[in-house]
Amino acid sequence: MLAHFYGGPTGEVAYPTLQVFRKDLPGGSRTLLRAKLMDRDLVQVPMDNSKPLNDKIDSTNFQGVLNLDYSNFWYATTIEVK
Repeated sequence: MLAHFYGGPTGEVAYPTLQVFRKDLPGGSRTLLRAKLMDRDLVQVPMDNSKPLNDKIDSTNFQGVLNLDYSNFWYATTIEVK
């Protein structure tokens, strides 16, 4: 899942949440946030246009997309089931 932020001129931010419903998951669903582990806590990271990626995603910038280095992309790759 790839989410891209299109911000307006007011400098607004967004906190996207992805709700995944699957019959094979215990409880039936998972909520994914755009977040990073910081000091052992999961901290939600907003999307905005402060550090946008303006090029195509390729091998030179893909790891940065995964690391949330670019403020206008969210690449949700993992649904953890416990």
